[in-house]
This record gives sequence, structure tokens and C-alpha cells, in this order.
Amino acid sequence: MKNLCFLLVFISLLCVANAFGQTNNSEIVAMRIAKKMQDSLHLNQNEASKVYDINMFLSAQKIQARQSTTHPDSLRKKIQMVEYKRDSLYKTVLPLPKYNLYLLKKIRLIQ
Repeated sequence: MKNLCFLLVFISLLCVANAFGQTNNSEIVAMRIAKKMQDSLHLNQNEASKVYDINMFLSAQKIQARQSTTHPDSLRKKIQMVEYKRDSLYKTVLPLPKYNLYLLKKIRLIQ
């Protein structure tokens, strides 16, 4: 009985640590993207904060997509649908000249 309780506690701790790790990782990635965009597009602190919020929102949607399906093709489509929202969300928070510069830099990065 003791072993079963120990095993249940251990599994619970692993699940909590895994969930915390995903959240922490999402925050790190969102912060890196916001910082890189702040440097390259000369964003002010308010704009960078909004970009960070968008990245956290998109990360949460990707985590939800990963949890909702195990089929690789379905997951890929769901992740793509989330990523397709990124530019339109950035457009709502960035001034037009900075948004156009973002698009230009994105195109150059892809090529």
C-alpha cells in the first residue's frame, strides 16, 4: 500500500513538473520573440508587451492542440491554423510602418 501511495505521489509530481515546464518554456519563447522584435523593429515597451501577450496566447492554443489530438497530420494542421493567426494579431498591435517592416523581415528570413 505504501508503494502504491508513493507511486501515485511521484506520478502526480511528474505531471505537475511537466505542466510547469511547458508554461515556463512558453514564457521563455514568448519573451525571446518579443525581445527580438523589440530590437529589430524598434518597438516601445507597450508594443513589446502586446507582442509578448500574443505569443503567450498562441502558445496556449498550441498546447491545447497538442493535448487534444495524437494524430500527427491532425496536429500539424491545428498548429498551422494557430500560426496563421500570428500576422493578423501582430497587425492589430503594431503601427503600420512597423508591421510592414515585420513582414519584410519575415519574407527575407524565409527566403
